Amino acid sequence: MSNKNLMTILYNFSKKAFFLKIGFKKHRLSLCHKSSTNLIVALTVSVLLFTTLTSCWDYVEYEDLAQIVAIGIDYDKDTGNYIMTLQFIPTATSSGSSGNEQKSDVKGLVHSATDTTLFGALSKLQEIVDKNFFYGYFKVLIIGEDAAKDILIPMMDLHDRTPVIRSSSHIIFTPGKAENILSTIDSSHSEIAGNTLANLLETVSATGLSFSVTIQKFIEMLSISGIEAFGPSAHTTIEYVDVKGGTINDIRANEQKEGKLMVSGLAAFKGGSLVGWLNDKESMGLGWITGKKIKSYKFTKTRDSGKSDEAYFRISSSKSKLKIKLVNGMPQVDLNIKIRCSLRKYYIENSSGFIDNKALYELKGHLSKAIKSDVEAALKKAQKDLKSDIFGFGFEFYRKYTNLWKEKFEKEWDEVFPNIPVNINIDIKIPNTGTNIRGISVK
Repeated sequence: MSNKNLMTILYNFSKKAFFLKIGFKKHRLSLCHKSSTNLIVALTVSVLLFTTLTSCWDYVEYEDLAQIVAIGIDYDKDTGNYIMTLQFIPTATSSGSSGNEQKSDVKGLVHSATDTTLFGALSKLQEIVDKNFFYGYFKVLIIGEDAAKDILIPMMDLHDRTPVIRSSSHIIFTPGKAENILSTIDSSHSEIAGNTLANLLETVSATGLSFSVTIQKFIEMLSISGIEAFGPSAHTTIEYVDVKGGTINDIRANEQKEGKLMVSGLAAFKGGSLVGWLNDKESMGLGWITGKKIKSYKFTKTRDSGKSDEAYFRISSSKSKLKIKLVNGMPQVDLNIKIRCSLRKYYIENSSGFIDNKALYELKGHLSKAIKSDVEAALKKAQKDLKSDIFGFGFEFYRKYTNLWKEKFEKEWDEVFPNIPVNINIDIKIPNTGTNIRGISVK
């Protein structure tokens, strides 16, 4: 190879190497530029997230909360004003304790305010309470008689649209004022009135003397065609409320007074308004008709001698079945009630102390008559006195005869319901009754 050719080859190789080096540097600079851009974007996003997620935007210290346990609503017919009563527990930091340990005033406080609207009354109450209202522990909504008669629908509509009040909370009515109920301290209970009522509602349902109803269930009964609403009723021995420190701008702090609280009976409604009250016997009858889970029952039979036989039963199961049918073009109801129970105690005149088959057969007959009497009392009260379909006969008719209900009976049900005949059939079984249901005999 000549020197000229060798020099040409070396020159071309050096030229290619130079341009390759330049191209590599440009590519590396491009990659570095892209990496720097991505890093800047990532840092910017991180800074924005850290500044917005450092804490909850609506965070409130626990000791700055007033735990609303119960709300009472009354209505003044003369002035057209609403009276709202709150029972709440103000939380506070305990003195002498370390850290953030808190304690609550177990007795609670009761404040009332009067205004032309419920929102106005609530705003007034916040003016004198130096803590934020918190509804996480809310349990009971109590409605006075006048409010239940005159302002029930707008009141329930307001609560239905208020998300802070849980629809699973209890609703209860009183023949007097809700303010009096919440201002009662029952010495037989260690809880404030709101908690006491919530506990009583959970236990009284087993006796059949009243039944717990949630706000959601009550609104459903108001909204569904063919059934009228009902709810438990509460009573107090307190007839008036004393005010602590006077009244300012229709706002007052109520003096809680010693008294007795009781949940018994039911409030009955028609078309969104209170129409009357059911006593214990009538409430028990409604429970049998609607298939409530009644756990205990007692009946008393008075003999010609003036003495009474008493029997106490434990109800293990109870079922109710409504069958509605058309007879000559008009509705008729067959009511079948099946009860399985056990005898717990029996007091009978001239008893040998042991239960034989004859005595057991008589007991079944007495028990069947007693339950039928409860059912008839409830039917008479609802059909003849109140004319309110609290049993849901109309809804059962709608389910079976939908077209006929819409075409005719929905508009005429107020006239039809009071005259519907009800055939009552009660089937009772008392298994596993021992022979030791007797009193102690003394030598």
